[in-house]
Amino acid sequence: MKNSKIQKLAKALRSFSPQPARAILAGEAIIKLDNKDLTFTSKKELLECIRSHSDQSVLMNNLKKWIITQLNTVSEKDLFSILNLLANYSLKEVFNALNYFLISFPNTSKAYYNDGSATGLDLLTTELAEVRKDDKVLDPSSGINGAWLELLKNNPNQNMTVQELNEIDAEFAYLNTKILGATNCIVYQGDTLSDPKYTQDGNLQLFDKIVTFPPINARISKDAIIENRFNRFRYGDITYTKGESAFISNAISSLNQTGKAVIVVSDGPLFQGGKVASFRKFLVDHDLIETVIALPSSLLSYSIIPINILIINKNKTDSKGQIQFINANQNEWYQTDKHGKRILSTLGIQKIVELYHSRASVEGKSAIFANTDYKGTLGIKQYILPSEVQLDNSTYHINRSALQNLNTVQLQELVNIKRGYNVTRRNEDKKGRYLTAKVTDITTDHHINDSNLTRINIKTNAESYLIENNDILISTRGTIGKVAFVNNIKQCTVPNANLAILRVKSSKLNTVNMIWLMLYLASPLGQFMIQQVATGTAISTISTKDLGKIPIPVLPLEAQNKAVQQFQTVQAKLNAEKAALQKKIEANQEELYSSMNITKVLRKENTEN
Repeated sequence: MKNSKIQKLAKALRSFSPQPARAILAGEAIIKLDNKDLTFTSKKELLECIRSHSDQSVLMNNLKKWIITQLNTVSEKDLFSILNLLANYSLKEVFNALNYFLISFPNTSKAYYNDGSATGLDLLTTELAEVRKDDKVLDPSSGINGAWLELLKNNPNQNMTVQELNEIDAEFAYLNTKILGATNCIVYQGDTLSDPKYTQDGNLQLFDKIVTFPPINARISKDAIIENRFNRFRYGDITYTKGESAFISNAISSLNQTGKAVIVVSDGPLFQGGKVASFRKFLVDHDLIETVIALPSSLLSYSIIPINILIINKNKTDSKGQIQFINANQNEWYQTDKHGKRILSTLGIQKIVELYHSRASVEGKSAIFANTDYKGTLGIKQYILPSEVQLDNSTYHINRSALQNLNTVQLQELVNIKRGYNVTRRNEDKKGRYLTAKVTDITTDHHINDSNLTRINIKTNAESYLIENNDILISTRGTIGKVAFVNNIKQCTVPNANLAILRVKSSKLNTVNMIWLMLYLASPLGQFMIQQVATGTAISTISTKDLGKIPIPVLPLEAQNKAVQQFQTVQAKLNAEKAALQKKIEANQEELYSSMNITKVLRKENTEN
């Protein structure tokens, strides 16, 4: 449908809330499905036509009841004004308009909608799945539409099974299949994890291809995992608060012996620790992971969260014992709209698919690693070094050869690392024994602004959390990589949990200058190294374990001392010149203000000691 036509309809429906607007479109679709050229003289006749629609399946009947309930809230005048407009729309155009409104105004009961048809995500996942006409395809968490619907658009006869938890979403999904004339598609409603409907003779049906976008970080039913119907959760312990692993496990169990699953996931399943890490290692050890594709952030209509495509393949003929990584976050592979949301370009989709098929290693874009080289994470940054990086609004090009030849040691070899205390408002006390330092207390010149630190009391032993002179503080959550050197602590100060304390090991006192180390961590290279170990979806974090892996250049202590001394000497001179220049600037302003007689009205206090 042309955008102008959708815009015209959107303007006409603007006075309605989302539910009645969708009901009007769905009702019109049902009427057009019967291919009857009817004229209605009243709302009652219209509702009866919808009620008597020839499809009497459970999903359709439930949808008709919902539509009628919603239309009863619309006045007859308003209803027929829209229906008269829709009379000029074909069934296909009503289908496009309906799906536009379903995506633009999602149900509040379900947070994870994305217009994959508009962003290119649906097209990309279907091409990666390589679905043949005779393939049996499953989407066990289908939503109203998605890649599965894209496949049916291309082939209405595709053998397709979908299941959706939300009742009204499943009903709309069913309506979509009817509008497309899908002849071999089954839509189920229910909880896939606790009650998969796609069974036959008491056994789980198996499929050639699975293309799915399960809910992100959803809490799942503990009973479903404990009951473990059909032994689908046999690849490791599943955590109930991070359900993506359960959906991945379910997808693998629903594949036949040569099947392939294309699953859209957040960063979480790729790097999270604990049970998720054990589950991930099982998949690597059993050679189930074929490809990991990191997509640009802001590809979803509702979030800036970055997403990835995880390809599971039980028939890795040309890639046994290997995992392919593709970094699709390339500037020329996506476009950004005026709202900051990103859309995969035709070129981007083409390049991703080409890399997937060719399995070529391309600098900054793709790489192949043996399963034995697995680094405990599937995060793309651990396997593909970018060709350039953005730091402080500047672009830095990376010399890979120089970086690889850099003589380094891991940070954990030089310092002990301890995370700060989890300070909450309950700890705050104006008469508290301790002060607490936050990320916002770190100044631009890498010191702690101790003039306004909050006083706290904590019940646990605070001694192990107290910072000392010669420590380094580094932010590890949210705004990561802010660093400060501690050199003038006058009171007992505890950093909060978003900061980590770096304290030189006693055995390394004669090998590292902590000011030099702090300046390195604050440098562009240090900040790049910090970014490389950061993980997270909406909020970046660095574990103390990963922080310890940051490479630090090896430099003799004498050279470190010399570099620090030279820097500080020059910096002190520049600061003095800056202060003198600032005074001249202020004097010039005062002269201007005096000429305006401003100084007679407003007299500036002298705050200098």
